[in-house]
Amino acid sequence: MKPTNSANSAKNAKCTKAQTAPNTNAMTKALLSEQRLEMTKHLKDEFEPFVRLYILRLIVRYSDIDDFLEHKSRVLSFFEIDLDASAPNQMPNRSTKHTANYTPNHTPNSAPNQAPNSTPNHDICASESLMEHFAALLIRQERKPLPQTRLDHNLALLQDSLRLSHAQKEIVRLSIIIDRNILLADILERLSTHNKKEESILQICIMLNLPLKDAQDSVSKNSILSKSNFVNFRRNYNLVDALEPLDEHFSERMLVPQKSIEPLVSNAIIQAQDSSLSLNDYTHLQKQVAIIKAHLQSALLESAQGVNILLYGPPGTGKSELSRLLPQVLGARCFEVNFIDEDEDGEMLSSSRRIRAYNSAQNLLNTQKTILVFDEVEDILTTSKEGHQEGKAWFNNALETNNIPTIWITNNIRIIDDALIRRFDCVLKMGYPSKKRQKEILNSALAKLELELELDSRAREKFIKKYAKQKYLSPAIITRAIKVAISCKQAESSAESKMTRKATLKAESKAARDSMQDSASSLEILSRLINSTLKAQGNYIKPASKKDKKKRDDYTLPKHYSLAFVNCDENLESLAQGIARVKNARICLYGAPGTGKSAYGRYIAKLLGAPCVLKRASDLKSMWVGMTEKNIASAFKEARKKKAVLIFDEVDSFLHDRAGASRSWEISAVNEMLTQMESFDGVFIATTNLMENLDSASLRRFDYKCEFRYLSAKQSAKLFTKECVRLGIESSGKAVDSRILDKVCALRNITPGDFAAIARAHRFKAFKNAAELFTALKNEALLKKDTTNANRIGF
Repeated sequence: MKPTNSANSAKNAKCTKAQTAPNTNAMTKALLSEQRLEMTKHLKDEFEPFVRLYILRLIVRYSDIDDFLEHKSRVLSFFEIDLDASAPNQMPNRSTKHTANYTPNHTPNSAPNQAPNSTPNHDICASESLMEHFAALLIRQERKPLPQTRLDHNLALLQDSLRLSHAQKEIVRLSIIIDRNILLADILERLSTHNKKEESILQICIMLNLPLKDAQDSVSKNSILSKSNFVNFRRNYNLVDALEPLDEHFSERMLVPQKSIEPLVSNAIIQAQDSSLSLNDYTHLQKQVAIIKAHLQSALLESAQGVNILLYGPPGTGKSELSRLLPQVLGARCFEVNFIDEDEDGEMLSSSRRIRAYNSAQNLLNTQKTILVFDEVEDILTTSKEGHQEGKAWFNNALETNNIPTIWITNNIRIIDDALIRRFDCVLKMGYPSKKRQKEILNSALAKLELELELDSRAREKFIKKYAKQKYLSPAIITRAIKVAISCKQAESSAESKMTRKATLKAESKAARDSMQDSASSLEILSRLINSTLKAQGNYIKPASKKDKKKRDDYTLPKHYSLAFVNCDENLESLAQGIARVKNARICLYGAPGTGKSAYGRYIAKLLGAPCVLKRASDLKSMWVGMTEKNIASAFKEARKKKAVLIFDEVDSFLHDRAGASRSWEISAVNEMLTQMESFDGVFIATTNLMENLDSASLRRFDYKCEFRYLSAKQSAKLFTKECVRLGIESSGKAVDSRILDKVCALRNITPGDFAAIARAHRFKAFKNAAELFTALKNEALLKKDTTNANRIGF
């Protein structure tokens, strides 16, 4: 019986079993084995001498022959050995199990009487020991020079670039051959025992004929091979799985000779494209960018270690372009850690693969004038607690030990701990440009469009004015829209050039009209592209119509506002004049809802000629720990920047008494509020409906506290009469029925806010007379819990 037939039968039986088994994993494993076997056939001639040498060393120097019984027919077939059919089991067992004290070049039971170069006897008699025959084969194989292969060129390239030792280079070769030879891989899996770490290292020693210490040093955590991650030695795995290549297709790329090492890691790091922007596009960040540029320049000159820059902000604000622009300006090469698997139809790389890619780049490119970019940092700081801690630990180490200056980019700064943020040399927030800067960007972008098409100046200015108001319009959106618009016009011109024109335009007026139409159509294309992107992001700001502009909003004083309809013991006019004179005050306005507290704050802003920043509790409070404090700080920062009057509505919701606080974040929010109040040099007004709930320490920090009460009977009657005239229910000069006014005076819990509510209702369900208006006002009063005004609050 031929061993080859036996091997094929075993193979076919294995495939049949895999196909009929319901276990999907088993089927997948069998399929992969078949694919690897197919690859092995194509590479048999090239790597066969290495495989023969590795297997012979394992058989003779490492293991009992019993370990090979499962693969006996395949091994014998590989070495072209025919056993005497009459004595198939004449294979003496040996007890030469491996030990930790391995010495290279030890070949037991060799065949001294056989000439080294004699032709092997393929028909072994029953009396000859199979093990002695393998020993003789090993002697002959070791005396033969190993052939050159396609691996040699790239292995030498890798050795020179990483300064690998001879042992490390051969370990890389071994990992690739194991990956591509199913017989060797199956034998190594068969030899696996419980002590896989020591066993795997010893198998490396045996196959490569290395001293134990050389093998241990070559795969240690501190070795260049491990740090570069070209071949990662995973402990507690059998050798097949322990020698993990950079990625699944690393061995394939190693078989194609390269001029440089970059193509070998093309699935891990890629050379960045040149930026389409210039430093002039970042004038709104001019000072910060200048600092980062100078720091990177110094780091490149001095080969400084641990240089890291963090860029963060919303998508589309130019972070990636800036990360490519800085190396370009400094004359350095720029590489990016890939997050797309180029060999797997564009699938996203896992966080562990990206970490390995970063490690490879740090060791591979450390002798060159290079800057590395790691985008989408949040990928390695996963949401799971275990994964987050693992990513954080690696991140912490990476920020201290990197040889290549690295620019890190994220859209979500919240996912990075404060302890990590302070380890960066420079941290730059990249927000949306100011309105002035937006106009400059639009002007520059339209200049590119004018290279292809002349634009009408009026249409151009109108377009710039319109889109300068779009707060969330980023340079990236504009650049891409311009690119598409130019492409559309080029396609249109190309189509026209292929057509035979039968007539030419003669009238100059007609030519001018056509030019304006072309200009309008180009800007219309641009508008559609920009609008669709902003709407998809949820950032499109709809231009206000004439009707919308007439509407009152939170930042504008109501048109009919009057201090005459505010019931307060203080002289509010005098108070406002005093605040306008000193331009620095902390005022607390308290009282029932709708009594005009927030409106008085807007009144003060109007008197000062200053803008108004109004924040409600919903704008400031957050479910995330620490975010309420950040929102409070941001509100004060915004008011400082705009030199605005800052109004906090419903301040009691987060400025409550700390004595009753049960959670740490409740206390920290109050502390942050008090700190910001003390350092604020503008006008700050806080309003509350629940004065008794405020923290006692916060009350002391207010310069003035003022109570707003329900309208008096006289104020209610006067305001009711005024509203009847304003809404067209009664004509000016005509008195309202005194009986209705008496009923209005009897309502004791009326506020200016109630009149505003019924005025809004009048828009879609008009009141016919004063009686209907009173009924609506009465219903508003009945909805309130406090109908007697008995429980007043105050000092």
